[in-house]
Order: sequence, then C-alpha cells, then structure tokens
Amino acid sequence: MTDITDPQAKFLTAFARGVAARPGSYSDDLVESAKAVLATVDDPASTLVGELRGWERIFRDEGRSVDARSMQDLAVLAEQVEQERDEARAAAKTWQEQDENDCEMYSEDVADLLVTLAETRAEVERWKKAEREASEERDDAEAEVEQLRAARERLNAEVERLTAEQAYWKEYALERQRVVERLVAGGNAATIASEANVAPDQQANPDPADVPSGEPWIVEVDGERRTAVRAAQYHRPWSTFREAGSVVFEKDPEITLVSRFVPAPRVITDSEELEQLAATSIIRDGRGWPGGITDQGVTMINGACLSDEEVLSHGPVTVLWEAES
Repeated sequence: MTDITDPQAKFLTAFARGVAARPGSYSDDLVESAKAVLATVDDPASTLVGELRGWERIFRDEGRSVDARSMQDLAVLAEQVEQERDEARAAAKTWQEQDENDCEMYSEDVADLLVTLAETRAEVERWKKAEREASEERDDAEAEVEQLRAARERLNAEVERLTAEQAYWKEYALERQRVVERLVAGGNAATIASEANVAPDQQANPDPADVPSGEPWIVEVDGERRTAVRAAQYHRPWSTFREAGSVVFEKDPEITLVSRFVPAPRVITDSEELEQLAATSIIRDGRGWPGGITDQGVTMINGACLSDEEVLSHGPVTVLWEAES
C-alpha cells in the first residue's frame, strides 16, 4: 500500500471534515467515504499556524468557555510564537549583515576586477600601438632595403661600365705603347721629333691643357722623358709611356711639353686619301678623338671600327703619324 504523504493527509482530512460537517449537502457514498478517511487517515502533524487557527476557532465559538489550562497552553504558544519571531528577526538580521558584508566584499572584488579590466585594456592598446609602430618600422626597413638593393644594382652597373672602360683604355694604352715602340725602333728621323731637329716655329710649346686629343708628344714628368698622347675627356688625360714599358696616366699640371712627334700634321678630307693610309698610322678625327689604321687596314676611332665616310663625316682627319707603306 502506498504511503500517504503529509500534504495528501492534510487535504483528505480537511475534505472529510467538511463533508462530515454538512452531510446533507453530499451523497451518502461521499459521506461514508469521509467517515472512513477520518477513521483511517492520521491527522497531519500539528503546526504553529494550525494550533493558532484552532485557538481562533475556540474563541469565535459563542458560549464556549476557556479553562485555565487552555489559557496557559495559549500563553505558552504565544511565548513560542514570540521566540520564533525573535529568532526569525535575528536570523534575518544576521542574513542582512551577511548580505551587506558579502555585498561589500563583492563590491571590492568587482572594483578590483574593473581595475584589472581597465589595466588589461590599456595593456592591449599598448600592444596594438607597439605592433603598429613595429609594422611601420618594418615597412620603412623594407623600403630602405629596396633602395639599397637598387643602389647596389646601380653601383654594380657602374662598376661593370668602369671595368669595361678600364679594359678598353688599358688595351688602348698598350696599343699606343706598341706604336711608340715601333716609332722608336724604326728611328724614322722624318717623324720623330727631338730638341735637335724640331723646327724653329715649333719651339714655343702650348699649355698641356690646350693640346688636342690624340696628338702625340714627348713630355717630361718628374725629370723623366716619356712619350705621351692626350685624351681630353678624362680626369687624367695624358697617357704617358715609360721606357720600362709601363703606362702612367697624368694630369695636365704634371706634364711639361718637350716637343711634338710630328712637325706638321697632315690633313685629309677625301675618303680615298684616307683609305691609302698605311696600317698602324695614327690619326685624329674632326671631333678630336684619337684613332688609327689597324694591321688589317680598318679605320678605328676611339675603339670603334668605322668606315672612311663615317670618320670624315665629323670633319677633316689629321694624320698624327704616318707609317711607311
């Protein structure tokens, strides 16, 4: 059999009592059921509220007397009510104080959390700012690296250009040295000038800076006689050839002119005449650029092979030294 819970007992008992109090209002079956409930279902445990309501019914019943014991029980009950009320108030006060303490504690914790949150946000902003600055510095560094790379490429190109130019002029100097060696070895008195056989009108030498490009001279540098030729477009325009075979490049102020290689340069304006020049002859075109006739009979100006018509297109050609046919 299923046990009847206290709330169920309260409901059944209350219902049965109501039916029993007004049996005429209900059917006989329901009245009999109410009597059975009252006979078999135990009354629920009394509560303070229930007892007070019982006393309330006693005092409301007219003509009902209350003896001294009942009054004593009521006084004890009232005292119990006051005690429970005081305990409830004390508990409520304790709970209130605890709540206030908890609220104060929680308020401090919340305040600490808010401070921590503000500091965290500030730290995050500092990190974001640092990251932006680092990104900008990285971009600047990459741009600088790109500029340095471009500058390096320009320098490499310039080094290649200067290396090629140096190689050209080195070969040019060697070629001039070979020409000078042939001149000296040949002992051609008609073309090699010296102090003894220079014409009187050539004794007054010009300033070294005024010597046209490609014109060969006997010069003196630091007391040493050298053969030399000038290329005006360079910082050290004079290519001087020492007897030991080395080539030294000198500036105009370092040169003392002694005499020209040839007393009177020959001028050519006709391509057929230019074509008749013997190989290894030395010439200067109308721009003042040095050149000559190679061993294969090709006209070369400033390192470039040109046709006779192209050479003469810049003006008359001056023969600085003419080789023997």
